[in-house]
Amino acid sequence: EAEALGYGINVFITTDKQIIINSIMGNVVDGIIGFEDLIAEQDIEAIVHEEISAVFIDRKTARPTVGSVVFDSFETGKKATEYLLGQGHERIAFVSGFNGVYDSDERLAGYCAALKEAAIPLDESLILDGKFEEEAAHRAIQQFVKEYQGIWPTAILAGNDLSAIGVIKGLKELNYQVPDDFSVVGFD
Repeated sequence: EAEALGYGINVFITTDKQIIINSIMGNVVDGIIGFEDLIAEQDIEAIVHEEISAVFIDRKTARPTVGSVVFDSFETGKKATEYLLGQGHERIAFVSGFNGVYDSDERLAGYCAALKEAAIPLDESLILDGKFEEEAAHRAIQQFVKEYQGIWPTAILAGNDLSAIGVIKGLKELNYQVPDDFSVVGFD
């Protein structure tokens, strides 16, 4: 569709915020579809000032030239937790993304709401920092397994599929079986 309208598509995959901002602000693009939470509110204001059209995925924002498409991460987090509860799991760990990132916060809130509705107290020691990354989730689950002193969870809800992959790999390296020893559910 873009080509039919005389536009080309560029994909920037980087964790270097400056590359993203330079590409957007350097008159290289007419518009963006952004998945990045690296772009701060002040950057969005600059995008608005430059009159660059933008749509962000899973980030609530609205300006005259900037909009968003937001998935119901709260409801999905709640339903995923309810599914695990329905399978008989009462101790469910949660591998989070980033604090302050909309979809990560909403998925965690859905997890917490489902536990509350099931009258299961929230055990914050079961919330692991996975950063929505395979390697970070891998490290988090391995550290958890090696150091955790409480009653073990029987299921793990990962904030995204990359985190779920990292969790499964980490558990397998420690000779645990999925789903025999732990059930693992991811998003996306």
